[in-house]
Amino acid sequence: MPGVEISAAERASHPYLILTPSQYTDAAFPSFNKKFIDPNRLTVNDVRGSRDWPAFRLAETYLIAAEALMRDGNLTEALTYVNAVRERAAKTGVAKSAMDVTTADLNMNFILDERARELAGEQMRWFDLVRTGTLYDRVKLYNASAGVSIQRFHALRPIPNEQITLTSNVFPQNPGY
Repeated sequence: MPGVEISAAERASHPYLILTPSQYTDAAFPSFNKKFIDPNRLTVNDVRGSRDWPAFRLAETYLIAAEALMRDGNLTEALTYVNAVRERAAKTGVAKSAMDVTTADLNMNFILDERARELAGEQMRWFDLVRTGTLYDRVKLYNASAGVSIQRFHALRPIPNEQITLTSNVFPQNPGY
């Protein structure tokens, strides 16, 4: 999965399968591992390892501060936090200032997009979209596969039936489940 298109002749010249972006499907797509996954695990499916697991990241702290400052109308200060995160992520050889954005770029959609880029694969997206009240609209807009089945009640998760039956009071299921 090189991430770029390669001719059929070039793909055929290799003894292994090459999938280009035009061949990606819901069943065959690129994936990634974050650096905190221990490469020395006994097997790739083994969840045990010797690396520390991050509880909180500085970049996330900066993005939380930027969102709070932006919502409070302090765009200039919010911008310093956003640009710090973006500059840190600049590729080698790219001027850090090329990553900077301006106060005109700052809005809730930008913050959500920046959180998606920075925190990809860290299991926070659903929480961000529910917290900001944008889950339904953004899934409809950006996820063709899930957009056909997303419902507004998906902003709440179902309560496990076992938990409901263990309560001594009548406890209702969340609406829609």
